[in-house]
Amino acid sequence: MKRQFAGRKLAFSVLAGLLALFLCVSLIQAQVEKATLSGTVMDASGAVIVGAKIQAKNVNTGVTYSGVTDGEGRYILPEMQVGTYQVSARKAGFQEMVQSGVVLTVGARPLLDFKLQVGQAQQVAVVR
Repeated sequence: MKRQFAGRKLAFSVLAGLLALFLCVSLIQAQVEKATLSGTVMDASGAVIVGAKIQAKNVNTGVTYSGVTDGEGRYILPEMQVGTYQVSARKAGFQEMVQSGVVLTVGARPLLDFKLQVGQAQQVAVVR
């Protein structure tokens, strides 16, 4: 009876270990297949812009990621799917700026900064 219990305990331990390994590999793969985009938004003089809205749209899937700059003008868009994006920055009193063709690859962490010009919200500066 003791041997039978020990055999079951060993089998359970091996099964639990394999399950834990599978979960770890799945989590690692999920993290690796993503990318993070970050940067700073400034005005023409180089002063940071707080509260600028950042939007990144995947041109193939239409999925959109959004963020807002912090007190130091920085933004971060984590856990983005890989692909090609159109990224825009806007703030009231400034021209919206759009960067096209931003390619995110597996595990990438590129910096994408914006320099907004003073102007009307309807004016858009497109960078390719």
